[in-house]
Amino acid sequence: MRKLSAITFVFMLLVLVLSCSTNKHITNSETISSENAGSSKLVETINMISPSILKIDVLGFYKTWYFKEEDLMRRGTINFDKIDAECIFSEISSESVSGTAIVLSTTSEICGMITCAHIVDFPDTLYTYHDLNKTIIRSVSIKQEQNIYESGKSLQNDIEIVAMDAKTDLAFLKRTIPATQVIPPPFSLKKGKVEKLQWGSKIYVLGYSLGKFLITEGIVSVDKSMSKRFISDALFNKGISGSPVFGIQEGSTDYVWLGMASSSASQSFDYLEPKESTLGFPISNKEVYEAAVVKNKQLINYGVTYSISIEEIVTFVDNNKLAINLAGFDAELIISK
Repeated sequence: MRKLSAITFVFMLLVLVLSCSTNKHITNSETISSENAGSSKLVETINMISPSILKIDVLGFYKTWYFKEEDLMRRGTINFDKIDAECIFSEISSESVSGTAIVLSTTSEICGMITCAHIVDFPDTLYTYHDLNKTIIRSVSIKQEQNIYESGKSLQNDIEIVAMDAKTDLAFLKRTIPATQVIPPPFSLKKGKVEKLQWGSKIYVLGYSLGKFLITEGIVSVDKSMSKRFISDALFNKGISGSPVFGIQEGSTDYVWLGMASSSASQSFDYLEPKESTLGFPISNKEVYEAAVVKNKQLINYGVTYSISIEEIVTFVDNNKLAINLAGFDAELIISK
């Protein structure tokens, strides 16, 4: 009898273990299945919109003239007709910026894109000064030429600025498409509503971060003081400006377009860099003060990304309908999508 009870106990224990093991296996399968479904939806969305996201490069050429402090050169005293004779030396330099653009409209010959204004807005004239009051000019740089083009394409694909607003940091661009090239499709995600974003809402940024096509995940923080922008902890790197921001909002299972990555918190400082001589080595220390070049560097505070809302993008297109229509696009169709 005692032996039978022992056998019964072992049998019941075995049934209990198998029962727990079976339940655990089903639960895990359901979880994995759910995760795969979400991952599959994201991959599907990325594959759908990636042909509409382009990397753009901007190259600007400047001629810079330098002056001695004792020349007491001021803005009103520069004679540009005689500037080559008045300066101590001059040089030609180039500045380059890369970013991301989103295709909004296409025809058989042209492509309309939106991006951040700061990517394509190279100033015509730049000044540096000898004094902190910024009165005595040390150098003046004047833009000689600027080229905007899709990365990897020839200058046949030169891009022009149709409309730009530095305050909202938005620019609408136009590119002529040669007959030999594939026409990129317009961005196809439906517009969402930034006002529906909550603390902890998950978003994704897809663009050319550091020149590589990357997907970045972020969590939204609600900042009521920023009605036209929203903030997330998505990792910001150079090149990501202009990238679409998208996510799934409450009540839907589809991804929607929420805005465009614009900027990150950063610190800026100027420093002096000795000019290279024509012989390929730095000039003497005695001449460094006369020939040093003022450079600017920005240190990005990684982990914070500011994004322009989709509502602000729609408003920008609406405000620039005339220019966009004259460029060969249907602004109303862009807004209604």
